[in-house]
Amino acid sequence: MALAAQLISPTPANAPPATIVAEGLTKRFGEVAAVDDLSFRVREGTVVGFLAPNGAGKTTTLRMVLGLARPTAGGATALGVPFTALPDPGHTVGANLELSGAHPGRSGRTTCAPSPCSPASPARGSRRC
Repeated sequence: MALAAQLISPTPANAPPATIVAEGLTKRFGEVAAVDDLSFRVREGTVVGFLAPNGAGKTTTLRMVLGLARPTAGGATALGVPFTALPDPGHTVGANLELSGAHPGRSGRTTCAPSPCSPASPARGSRRC
């Protein structure tokens, strides 16, 4: 089952512009379509999670948005440029591809908070990392 949906909802006229835009994202592995023509927009300050069965293309989609995998078709931008072209992407867009190692006692808020070792943390490079 490929992740294939149009996730673009109507945008109110006074809404801020989208920070992340994916248009027609497609990723094929041979004859298998992991992601098929997926388009969505994410506005600044929005937290997004993909909920779908295993193998539906959630991680592949995020990897394409973050420039870790090359789409077969389509593309994605953050602030109007590919993620890899951002001058300081770790301070601009937060992403977590896998939470399988998350501590079961941590809340969603603490799980999503930057760790002292993340690129966005002011403590990066300190002895705490």
